[in-house]
Amino acid sequence: MNEEKEVVTEERKPKKKSIVFKIINIALWVLLLAWMLLVILDFINIKNNKEAKFCWFNNKTTEYSDGTVTECSGIGYKVIEYKRASYNAIEFGPFWIKDRTADKK
Repeated sequence: MNEEKEVVTEERKPKKKSIVFKIINIALWVLLLAWMLLVILDFINIKNNKEAKFCWFNNKTTEYSDGTVTECSGIGYKVIEYKRASYNAIEFGPFWIKDRTADKK
């Protein structure tokens, strides 16, 4: 009458992340942190009235009758330096900002 019931338990193995996934994850975090460091260093340089060091792309200068506007792009950001009689400033922002003093056509 006493029947012994065997309880079968399956051992659950913890899910192991593959080594490739871990390497890709670490590489992406390193790239993100490096990009943030470049942006922050250029931002600090601009705030201290120094030249942006990592602004490598699309360097162009537009001449106007009362001065110049210099644009350069970094990875994901743009620096615009206005040296005009009507407007003298440095602007740091995302890559889609445009020259505020450009002639409207």
